[in-house]
Amino acid sequence: MSHKFTKAQKIDLLEFYLASKKSCTEALRAVKLAWNQRFLKISPGTFRHLYKVFREYGSVTYQRKRERIVRTEEAIENVRTLASKASQDGLSLSSSRIASLTGMSQPTAWRILRKDLKLKPYHIKLMHKLNEDDFDRRVEWCDTVLVRLEEEPDLLGRIIWTDEAVFTLSQTVNRHNCVYWDSSNPNKTFEGNALGSDKVMVWCGVWAGGRIGPYFYSENVKGDSYRAMLETFVFPKLAEVREDWQEYFIWQQDGAPPHFANQVKELLNETFPEWLGRRGPWDWPPRSPDLTVCDFYLWGRLKDRVFARGPRTVTDLKEFIHEEFHEIDQEEIRRACASVAVRCAACVALEGKQLKLHKDYS
Repeated sequence: MSHKFTKAQKIDLLEFYLASKKSCTEALRAVKLAWNQRFLKISPGTFRHLYKVFREYGSVTYQRKRERIVRTEEAIENVRTLASKASQDGLSLSSSRIASLTGMSQPTAWRILRKDLKLKPYHIKLMHKLNEDDFDRRVEWCDTVLVRLEEEPDLLGRIIWTDEAVFTLSQTVNRHNCVYWDSSNPNKTFEGNALGSDKVMVWCGVWAGGRIGPYFYSENVKGDSYRAMLETFVFPKLAEVREDWQEYFIWQQDGAPPHFANQVKELLNETFPEWLGRRGPWDWPPRSPDLTVCDFYLWGRLKDRVFARGPRTVTDLKEFIHEEFHEIDQEEIRRACASVAVRCAACVALEGKQLKLHKDYS
């Protein structure tokens, strides 16, 4: 019905409909006159619906009723069977899906899962993939860090952590509906890559006492463009920070192909007595985003701040990245750099496995 009528008004409509021998046109005319509403519009279906309700329920009002499924032993057993099968098969199963399969309400399904079966909802984890020989290399690097920290307490404060990241206007990750019900955390994981359009490639560098960037690439990063960025953008800024920047800082970069170019390695060898990278003086363990500050802290923190502002264009995206990068508290960055020591200890304890498998980083 296009109008919300009171019970008394519905009775009037039904009486006029019956008095006019079920003529919707005559009934509407009588209603307009009785209610003094010349331009009132009521569809013919309204009169017919009221009459049908009255014939079926003996009243002009009724409430739709559905069969109520309470937390009976049978209902609890049905939910237990569904949850157990899903857990054994490694399939996700939300409480809404269980409610749909059993014909009960979602709150009832939730109460059975939580209160009767004592199960907890766990969500899938996204993890980076490791190759067979990565575990030993990660442990070796972490051991080296822990040993050196005993002799060089300021080691982690001297490392400049650098990386590139892609920001897209469609930056969305949603694992909310990937729910696994179990009595203990099954630690479900998924290894994948994020794809997007309208992207911006940005480089940033941070260390315990400062930051550099952001630097936006106009095209895909290659060896020559990466070297040009170092020579024209990064090194001049480091020279403004300290006169002895070449001896003091330890440059860190991952094993991305542009970082591994011969011309880049030659420049780094000429500039830094010690630097961290693929086949560098201090070899960086491959596929280790959980050990570098940019990956486990900076990019997540920065993207949260940037996308909270809802950028609509690439220009917005660049502007927000620049502003939010420089708004991050330096004390946060310092703590993130210092936390690498704890992460190294956890990595050694896990024998090189991904830190998301550790209870403190899950």
